[in-house]
Amino acid sequence: MSEEALPFEERYYPDAERYLGYYRKSIEDIERFWDERARELVWLKPWHQVLDRGKAPFYRWFVGGETNINLNALDRWIGTSVENKVAYYWEGEPGDRRVLSYGDLYREVNRLAYALKEYIGVKPGDRVAIYLPMIPELPI
Repeated sequence: MSEEALPFEERYYPDAERYLGYYRKSIEDIERFWDERARELVWLKPWHQVLDRGKAPFYRWFVGGETNINLNALDRWIGTSVENKVAYYWEGEPGDRRVLSYGDLYREVNRLAYALKEYIGVKPGDRVAIYLPMIPELPI
C-alpha cells in the first residue's frame, strides 16, 4: 500500500470557473444535476423519480431507487487498483498513527458485520449504536 496514494490518479482541484459552472447547473436544473451525480454510484434498483416535491418540506430523493453505502464506499474498489490505496489516515497522540487501505477497511467492516450478526444476533432492521473514543476503528 502506498501511504501517499489517493483513490484516483492525481490530486484534482477544480478551478473557480469550473466550480461556478457546477454550482449554476445545480441551481438551474437541480433534478438533472443530481440525476447525473447519482449515476456515478452503484444502484441495486434504479429510481423512477429524482425528486418528489409533493409533501414539501419533506422532499423525497431518488424515489424507488435502492443503493448501499458500503457497496459504494468499499465493495466496488475490491479487486481494483484502488483496493491497496489509502482509504484514510488516523492520527492520535503524538507518534500514534495508522493508515488503512480500502482493502483493510473492507475486511474490518466485514469482520464487524459478521460478529454483530453471528455473536450478537443483529438482523436486518435492527439499529445499533456504539460509542467509541477517537480510535482508528471509529469509522468501521
